Amino acid sequence: MSEADKQGNERDSDSATEAKQKKSFLKRLIAAALEDKDEDDSKKNVKPVPFRELFRFAERREIFLIAFGVLCAVINGIVLPTLIIFACWISSVYISTKDPVGNVDFLQKSLKLSFMLLGSGIITYLASFLEHLSLSVASERITSRIKIAFVTAVLGQDSNFLDATSAGALSNQLNNDIERIRDGLSEKIGMLCRSTTLYVTATIIAFIMDWRIALIMVWTGPICIVFTALTPVLAAPSMASMLKASEEANGVAEEAILNVKTVAACNGEMSMIEKYSQILRSSISSAVRVGAISGFIDGFFFFFLYFTFVAGIWFGTVAFHNGLIADPGTVLAVADLIQFSSWLLGLLGPHMLAVLKARSAAAVVYKTIDTIPEIDSSDSDEGIELKAGEKCSIEFQGVKFSYKSRETPVLRGLSWTVRAGETSALVGQSGCGKSTSIGLITRMLQASGGAILLNGQPIEQYNVRKLRKMIGVVSQEPALFHGTIAENIRLGRNLTDDGVRKAAKTANAHEFIMGLEKGYDTLLGPSGVALSGGQKQRIAIARAIVTDPPILLLDEATSALDSKSERIVQAAFQRASAGRTTVVIAHRLSTIRDVSRVYVIKEGRVVEDGGYEELRTKHDGLFAAMLNAQDVGSSDTKEIEEDEESKDAVIAQEKGLITESFIRGGSIMSSIRSGRSVKIRPVDSSDIVDDETEFPQVNGGVFTLLFRYKGLVWKQMLAGCFRSTELIALCVVLVESHLPHARRGRLLSDDASVQWSSARYWRSDVGGDLVDSEFL
Repeated sequence: MSEADKQGNERDSDSATEAKQKKSFLKRLIAAALEDKDEDDSKKNVKPVPFRELFRFAERREIFLIAFGVLCAVINGIVLPTLIIFACWISSVYISTKDPVGNVDFLQKSLKLSFMLLGSGIITYLASFLEHLSLSVASERITSRIKIAFVTAVLGQDSNFLDATSAGALSNQLNNDIERIRDGLSEKIGMLCRSTTLYVTATIIAFIMDWRIALIMVWTGPICIVFTALTPVLAAPSMASMLKASEEANGVAEEAILNVKTVAACNGEMSMIEKYSQILRSSISSAVRVGAISGFIDGFFFFFLYFTFVAGIWFGTVAFHNGLIADPGTVLAVADLIQFSSWLLGLLGPHMLAVLKARSAAAVVYKTIDTIPEIDSSDSDEGIELKAGEKCSIEFQGVKFSYKSRETPVLRGLSWTVRAGETSALVGQSGCGKSTSIGLITRMLQASGGAILLNGQPIEQYNVRKLRKMIGVVSQEPALFHGTIAENIRLGRNLTDDGVRKAAKTANAHEFIMGLEKGYDTLLGPSGVALSGGQKQRIAIARAIVTDPPILLLDEATSALDSKSERIVQAAFQRASAGRTTVVIAHRLSTIRDVSRVYVIKEGRVVEDGGYEELRTKHDGLFAAMLNAQDVGSSDTKEIEEDEESKDAVIAQEKGLITESFIRGGSIMSSIRSGRSVKIRPVDSSDIVDDETEFPQVNGGVFTLLFRYKGLVWKQMLAGCFRSTELIALCVVLVESHLPHARRGRLLSDDASVQWSSARYWRSDVGGDLVDSEFL
């Protein structure tokens, strides 16, 4: 190869490298501008939708409103420069009039220009009002349709989609991403149109009035845009560190709030606060760097803006001095037009980013909306309908299934049968396919092989939505919603009060509901926090059977309950399952003594089946081994119960102040085993102490309590001021862990009242075993 060819190749290589670097810089610029650390990794490679796709859910009325709003924005951009021109002309009239006293011509010119200025102001006001009104109404209507379509799509998805997509990601799409779409559709479009029109109009007028001054200042606008675009690029690394620290602090605060009783019981308030404060302190240096970068660029932006303004004024002054410009108002008008329009153009960066973020968010949201589920649960009349009260058998024939997120199959030819009106149980180790079977029956999952028959008909031939109405499901963790008890039992279904009460009576829930102050109108609070675990389960049972479904599915519904609540709920199950085809998934094998048949599942296949007693006496069987393991594990519990009786512990009943679950929580029992005398006894007339003496009242609420704290607590609170959510979390942890509780009765340790002991010492001494889920 010749020397000339080598030099040519080197030049081509250098050119390609330079082009690649430029392209890489633009990519980094756009990526940093669009970067949002609240988004998950799945959004980083999403291609933004075309701009027109933002209006996918807009109807003819919204299109008209958007077009009208854009028209008003354009009118605004055309009229705004006239305000500057008229103001400068008035200044010229003042300067050119040497003797304004009694000068009629001066008065007429000034009044004429003033009225023209007033007219421009009125037009600007009306255009701005109509612009914001039209775009806001249109964006709210469009985003409302997007939200409805999104929720409808998510509620119609199958378990494969829900398992692959976290609830947090879906919540982020519903709240944050759709909000970004609304932000990009609202005033941002108007601001883009208004500022662009204003810059073009002002530049044209400036060149008409004096092209020389305009030529000197016209570069201000584009350079201002570059300045605003550089901020996210330079601040991105520090912003990432700051947001990461903020997310970690949010996580610590959230854990402290959700587990505030555990933190207090284990005496861990100060360690949580210290951990929280350390994370917040780590973000200070990043925040300083972000502030320094933003301040430097913002300051340089205004410096350059006023530098070009001064350059334009200086040139105009020299030109006026040399007679090249006759009217000094022209100099001011041209300089003001270019400066004002360039300033607004420089502010377009955030608005352009909002539209770009809206396009990226729309790509994620539309992908979820357009996802077609494998199982069609749309509201149609096609398919077989299972009617209320109808007898129904369930049969699995060599069913195979595997989750898309896992390579190992869950079901490998599973076969079992439940005859109409009978109760059967599925048992086995975790992951063997018990809950998967429930998902297949409810059509949340689709089998990849084999057949599932209901009354001899393939389950795929049944109408999915109507089938789910005829299947009652009670899971391990009952899902209750913020509302009344009656609303939770109805769950949106059109049911009479008598029907709700009948279901509650069958579920053994009517008595405790009527014992509440407002009965069925009692508000439960989020997730039913006002009720115990057993009460929640009984309401869940009532909700499951309120439509008289032929099929009842119980998925480890008593595994999280204590023995007393379990007995009550178990009695409710027996009443609810009478006459229904019932499938029970059990962890505690003692709860399935009365079922017709037990199927033992291992690795997706039935390895044993038969009656409870038959399998129990089969000593070399898997069921017998599981039962023996549970019997050994329960021996310690029996000993503890005997210790409770020997110590004469009086347990308050369901409406009492100290619940049975607190006794079984472990802390008091550990004290008994260590030799400490612990007694809980009801209040006696001699024990009654005046409330003010026993528990001094603090007027003023939560913040009065906070202001009484001293020392390091205030330092932690000041650290929490970086983010309001963290400050609230800190307040909740501090206040809830120090508020007094019991008003009646006494808890004695070595015949001394715990009330007068150091709370921190007591928690350190006995609080480590407080792990009972009912108490926490």
